[in-house]
Amino acid sequence: MDTDAPQGALSRRSLLDEDLLTEVQTDACLRAIAACLRRAQEDVEAVIQSHDTPLTKIDRVAGILEQLGDLLESCADWVPR
Repeated sequence: MDTDAPQGALSRRSLLDEDLLTEVQTDACLRAIAACLRRAQEDVEAVIQSHDTPLTKIDRVAGILEQLGDLLESCADWVPR
């Protein structure tokens, strides 16, 4: 009956390894999302500083937001569930 103890210990260790891997993957995804948000902020600030017309600025920001949405959607696909 003592042979069950090592198996149980291996099982717990395996679960801990999976939890750690999930945490690392989640953190990487969240860092990628943060990077996407920072980049979008920089891009929008550049549009604000540009000499474009107000309508052109709005169009450019809309494009940035659309691209951001696509990037965030793909990042969300990476998050372990």
